[in-house]
Amino acid sequence: METKNKLVPFQVFSDAIQAHMLFNKLDSEGIECYLYDENIVSINPFLDAAVGGIKVMIKEEDLEKATLIYNSDYSSDIPNDAEFTKE
Repeated sequence: METKNKLVPFQVFSDAIQAHMLFNKLDSEGIECYLYDENIVSINPFLDAAVGGIKVMIKEEDLEKATLIYNSDYSSDIPNDAEFTKE
């Protein structure tokens, strides 16, 4: 079995918004990813435990890069209130 294209769960969320935030960040960094069980958890949150949450799935070969991105601090990218100007 070829493992280079094998999908593995990277992170699990019970909230679709958080799952999409990670999905979009990984996607913007060039990591192919998928959301599993998003619809079932969004439609019926009580099934979250039954299906194991919303899973962000990535290729096994991207695991190291995705971990570095996930653990990075991007707080310096967020402008503080002093940087906003009123017109």
